[in-house]
Amino acid sequence: MAAEKIANRYATALLDLCEGNLDLAKTYRDAFKAIAEIFENEDIRSVLTNPVVNSQIKSDVLKEVAVQIKADKLLSMFLEAVADANRVGIIPAIYTSLHKLILKAEGTVEADISTVFPLDDENLNTVKGSLESMTSQKVIISNSIDKSILGGFVVRVGNSVLDMSLKTKLDAMTQSAVR
Repeated sequence: MAAEKIANRYATALLDLCEGNLDLAKTYRDAFKAIAEIFENEDIRSVLTNPVVNSQIKSDVLKEVAVQIKADKLLSMFLEAVADANRVGIIPAIYTSLHKLILKAEGTVEADISTVFPLDDENLNTVKGSLESMTSQKVIISNSIDKSILGGFVVRVGNSVLDMSLKTKLDAMTQSAVR
């Protein structure tokens, strides 16, 4: 089973344990984000994801992390269950899944607009308003810079992509001319 599916099951279970308390779920999401950041260190990640490393060592590391982030009893027990199941390596994926589940529960989606140059707040708010009208959901928008698109923009909302980039239009014209 793919790690993403397993992580989603853990995230769903943690959200269920919050019994509808989204503030508590957000606290746990933030804790998982902090723990996931540990995996950015190559040495730590190689130890925590190595199947040869004793699961007790991984469990002890997570217990210490839980103390450092001042995790409550429920989160500490949840982390212990993750370690006992030898699933420590999917903690970053659990964070991502939990984040998506919380956004869904709030009726919010994340959108990214890729442009050649950064957009000012006025343009971002215009795009945000349009996306909120299209999706009937609250939108959290970010602007990433991608010089390879040459001009125009690419909007990503969930699995949907609206590509109005100059590069895509030129590629289509090239393909059309070749035929």
